[in-house]
Amino acid sequence: MTAGSSDNEKELLARIAQGDEKAFAVIVNQYWPRIYSVSLTFIKSTHTAEDMVQDVFLKVWEKRESLKEIGSFNSWIFITARNTIISFLRKKGSAPMDELPVQLPSGDQEPEEAMRMKQLQELINKGLKLLPEQQRRIYTLSRQEGLSHDEICGELGLAKSSVKNALVKALNFLRQYLREQTDPFLFILFIPSLLLMYI
Repeated sequence: MTAGSSDNEKELLARIAQGDEKAFAVIVNQYWPRIYSVSLTFIKSTHTAEDMVQDVFLKVWEKRESLKEIGSFNSWIFITARNTIISFLRKKGSAPMDELPVQLPSGDQEPEEAMRMKQLQELINKGLKLLPEQQRRIYTLSRQEGLSHDEICGELGLAKSSVKNALVKALNFLRQYLREQTDPFLFILFIPSLLLMYI
């Protein structure tokens, strides 16, 4: 991680500590694939591994007020993930702790992963074209331009409930569209990229 990206992550953690859900969604998107990959390696169940990762990020959110004091978030979240995996395996009577990696896989994308992300973004763009114009506009303002619900209301002259309902419908449609258009592995692996949906 470069100095610039490290500074950006510290800023994100400070925002999360203040309850910023969009900043939390960015962190989830960055770390989910690596934690999921480690979890799946040892748990051998896509559904259980997905639940495990959700538990990890629930713990991150519950401890959000102390995040800005963490020196290395990468190390901290991996320790949290590792302990969660070990606890699960112990309950099952098998905890191969010596085999668990000592750090998360690199955040640098391999060519194959970068290609998958590109394919995923192309599918999202195709799905957006199928949305009603207002839903597409609200999704774009919220997820691509980072506007709050109040800002979107001011931009489009809509009630806050209308903005929220339109965004929910757009996200639900995109999830279903992507589930139908891509293979299950791709959908599960990059699900945070699809669901930046702290509405």
